[in-house]
Parts: sequence; structure tokens; C-alpha cells
Amino acid sequence: MHRPLRLFPFGLAVLVLASCTTSTGDDVSTSADVTATTYVDALDYWKTAPDQSAWLAMERKIEDEFNGVCGDTFCGGDYSNLTSLGFTCSVTSLRGSVHECLWTFTGSSHLVKASTGTVQASIASFQCRVAPKTSARALLNLLGPTGSDPSIRRILPGTTQSLYDVIGDCFQHPIGATPIATGTGTTYSEAMDSAGTDAGQFYDAEGALRAGFDAVCGDTFCEGDYSNMQALRLACSARATTGTLRDCKWLFGGSYNTLDAATGAITVHPKAWRCTLPVKGTANELAAAINAPGDPPAINRPLPGSTKSAYDVLLDCL
Repeated sequence: MHRPLRLFPFGLAVLVLASCTTSTGDDVSTSADVTATTYVDALDYWKTAPDQSAWLAMERKIEDEFNGVCGDTFCGGDYSNLTSLGFTCSVTSLRGSVHECLWTFTGSSHLVKASTGTVQASIASFQCRVAPKTSARALLNLLGPTGSDPSIRRILPGTTQSLYDVIGDCFQHPIGATPIATGTGTTYSEAMDSAGTDAGQFYDAEGALRAGFDAVCGDTFCEGDYSNMQALRLACSARATTGTLRDCKWLFGGSYNTLDAATGAITVHPKAWRCTLPVKGTANELAAAINAPGDPPAINRPLPGSTKSAYDVLLDCL
């Protein structure tokens, strides 16, 4: 049975045809019935492996440049261990037009309460945003290649700022910082400032623990939402006169992002961890145990005066 042909008045026919017309781009439509622009993470925008690899290489490049200047610039303040948690941009799904870019950092600062030896730590997030008027491809072409000037110093299209300028201002506005103070008294101090402590060996131990964490993180602690978790500082207090440890905390910072597909807004979800290590003895004894050659790796060795390793502590803490 044939469906009868329905005739529309000419004006109505034009209206129907107009309602079915959309723009060839992804940013504009001529009807509220047509799906609006969607935004995606820039890494998901790229359709080929070479493009994805180039974007990731650009991210590593700007992070390396940041690390190269941090010690003489941004890392001279309270948060001396500023650490990148990643650079990302939200872009339109078809054209790759940039909505905003976000570079997230974490860092820690700590003080020892002199009367009790309690380590007080502030772990902050730094969410550095910029909205260049450009496309993902043009941004990659700007920041990716080597040149006479570092990528983080190059002016972003449609702005008067470079990434260097953006993060310089951003570091003045820590998010999630908590008040810390030394209080009164002279009984306890920073472990590295206590009597007889070899500060160099202690720093080496901190580095060995961090390297151990980095080696196992991807298959363990960093498998969940906080895949870019970073070890920050091994912060210990000790009796000022003897160097006997009182409180040791291993500090971590991390975050993950969510992206609103309708607006392109990127939301950061930061988190901080303060993991207490059950250590007895002096700072030098802790450093010697961690720095000793051979197996097992430093992160898996029993801590002085304990049957637990740093790894065991992190299983409960993170």
C-alpha cells in the first residue's frame, strides 16, 4: 500500500528545508535542533599516531624547559619543588579550535613544629590557564619545533603572553594551601638541620625513594584517576641535639581533569597525600638504609626500626 503524497505550502517547504541545513564547520549551526559544538581533549583530537606523538613530544619539551629554569626562577619561593602534572587543551572536535589550555602543577612546603616535632605540610595545586585564539595544529606548530627561543617564551596567538608569563602569575595563587608554622621552642628541627646529619646523603635517599616510586607507579598507585601522581618531599623532624627522628612524612600531589563537552571548560580535581613513615633512629641511619647498594630496591626495604617498607606504607596511604 502506497503512502499518499503530502503537499506543503511553499513557505512551509522552505522552512522545513532550512531546518535541515547545517554549517560545514563544527562551530556554528543554523538550527537549535542541530547538535551543538562538542569539545574534546587535544590529545583525543588527533587522529593519527604521528600527530599524537608530536603533541606528547611538545608536552615533554615544555616540561623540560620548565624544569631547566625552575630552580633559578619559580622554585625560589615557599614551593621550591614545583612539579608539572601535565599540559592540556580543550578543542572543538572537528576543526580543533582551541577553547582553553591548562598547565597544572603541584608543590609542597613544610615546617617542623619546634615544641612537638610534628611535620606540618602545605601541598598546593597551581592551575595555570590561558585561552589562545588558535587551532591545535597551529599551537603544535608554534610550541613543538626547536628554535632560538624556548617554546615557553613564545607569545601565544591572540594574547600578549607566553606560557612563561602565564605560569609566573599563576604561581602567585596556590590552591589548597594550608597554614603552617614552626611555633615556639627549640627541641625539634628539620632533620637535615639537626646535629650531625649528612644533608647530602639525606637528599640522595629522598631521590632514591622518588625513583622507586616512579618505577612502580604506572602499574600500581597511578592506575586510577590520579595517573599523574608525583612524589614531592621526604619531610622529617628530629631532636635538634641528637638527630633522632621524631616524625617523617612522604608528601605527594596529584590531580585529574574533567572536560565539559558542551562548553570546553576544563575542571581540575587536585589531591594531596601525607604518608607517615614509621622510622626509628637518626636521619643518617635512615639515609644509610635507603642508599645501601643491592636489592631490594630502596622503596621496598624495611625502614629502620620497622618491619614495613615505604612501599608498604604507600599501599595504605595512597
